[in-house]
Amino acid sequence: GQTADALGISKPSLHALMDKAQGVKRARDLTKPEIEEAHSTCAGDLKAMSRALRVSEHALRLRMTELGMS
Repeated sequence: GQTADALGISKPSLHALMDKAQGVKRARDLTKPEIEEAHSTCAGDLKAMSRALRVSEHALRLRMTELGMS
């Protein structure tokens, strides 16, 4: 993605850096209960949910699809 390109590194390198950093969460690590709580708190607003969960909207949408959530 864009972040890796902006930093001039590959996506796998960016992911490795993120794995090493404390407090950096990736959407693929979100659990269904975490997403459901954000959905409830944010009244289903995807943009607000992504901010609350600190992940991109696109990644959140993909994770929700993986988990069978609409």
